[in-house]
Amino acid sequence: MSNIYHVTTQLGRMDSFFLQANSSQDIINLLNEISEADIINIKKIIYSKNYKIATNDSLSQYPKNEDSIYKWSWFCYSNNHSKQIDLYNLKPNTTKEDIEKFLKTQLIVDEPIVGFYDDVRTDFKDTNIFDQNLYQVVYKYNSRTYNENFYSNNIEELKKFFEKFVSGELVEIREFEFSNLSIKEDDGNYYKRVSLKFIDDNLVFKTFIPNIKKNKDFNLIKQLITNNLRFNNKKIEADKINFFLKS
Repeated sequence: MSNIYHVTTQLGRMDSFFLQANSSQDIINLLNEISEADIINIKKIIYSKNYKIATNDSLSQYPKNEDSIYKWSWFCYSNNHSKQIDLYNLKPNTTKEDIEKFLKTQLIVDEPIVGFYDDVRTDFKDTNIFDQNLYQVVYKYNSRTYNENFYSNNIEELKKFFEKFVSGELVEIREFEFSNLSIKEDDGNYYKRVSLKFIDDNLVFKTFIPNIKKNKDFNLIKQLITNNLRFNNKKIEADKINFFLKS
């Protein structure tokens, strides 16, 4: 069974794109062969409204423009760790008890949260940034996309919390499977990208891979893509892919 992955690479600028493969290692192998860019991270899509992953395909009703609690910061601790967790755009009827119950299903690094030093509620937007953690939750609120990250061993509770208490539409949950914080200098010696269009019966999937190595033969690039990627849980046939290399 293949998975869809959200991939971020960096060469001067960062690019993010989706690829389907049997494993994140297949994507690492492919990108190391054909792309000049460094792989920053690879996240497996755990839940996706767009790709119908872990959904029942039913429509849900979400509030569009109601008032919300902009941010509620929680200072949590486990047996050996502590961490601030910021929750954004909470529905107005969210209570302190609701959040405490949810956070005690989550982790700090690898330990369950057991208590709280304090909490601070902010009703109006400020300039604080998001933290980086193991799972990335993506949701839309008032035409803006938000990314929030959690260490967690209970993805179902994470999903339920965002669906029940966060004002907005839950789009995806992504699992970090690879991360690299180094920065590679951009020397411009590459093709900008190869655009891909996979076709299987009535299904179409469009994506791209950036910063293609100039010393790679185009036919070899095609072969590496068909060997390492998947579409609709099947091996990709070369005649069902449209390639376009942008110089």
